[in-house]
Amino acid sequence: MSLFNYLGDVLSDSASWAMGIVIGILGKISYEIYMKRALSIIQWIAVIGLSVFCGYQTAIYCQVNGHETESTWAVPMATLMGEKIFIYIMTNYKRILTGVLGFFMPKK
Repeated sequence: MSLFNYLGDVLSDSASWAMGIVIGILGKISYEIYMKRALSIIQWIAVIGLSVFCGYQTAIYCQVNGHETESTWAVPMATLMGEKIFIYIMTNYKRILTGVLGFFMPKK
């Protein structure tokens, strides 16, 4: 297998979720501009970074678990909602951790 064939395989496998992330980011930026949300450059970088991270993690999850069909809609949606997911987790982390720990360590 030549290097070009290998690179073509890698790019074709990752192109679908990369396009999903790009579409999600464009939707996120468009929504923020439409809602007239005033953000500084650092805040824009943080919003886009959190969104890309969430979309990437969803792409990896879908790829590892064989959900290629679902990744066509899950990756853009996770990218679009990435910032809000992190905000929810950060504001409710105590309740989430209590629930997770309660599941693994039931009370005696």
